[in-house]
Amino acid sequence: MTNANTYTSPWSGKTYTVVAKPLTRPSWDVNGVTYQKEYTEYSFYDGPVKVTWTYDLDEKHLSDTFGEIEGVFRPWPTSARD
Repeated sequence: MTNANTYTSPWSGKTYTVVAKPLTRPSWDVNGVTYQKEYTEYSFYDGPVKVTWTYDLDEKHLSDTFGEIEGVFRPWPTSARD
């Protein structure tokens, strides 16, 4: 991440706007007691267009995702029978 509000693709150098949205969902502890788990959804925008979203800001994950979005490579190979 370049900073908390933008992400610069390592492939194209293009900068995307990042919007963080805090969310909660029900979860359970080891004793089966329910509680509200907090997490963040990160949305990536190219101008007004939402390009992708993720819950993980891992650099390798982002690099692979934007490499595929920008047409640099296909990180998810398939077999001839797919």
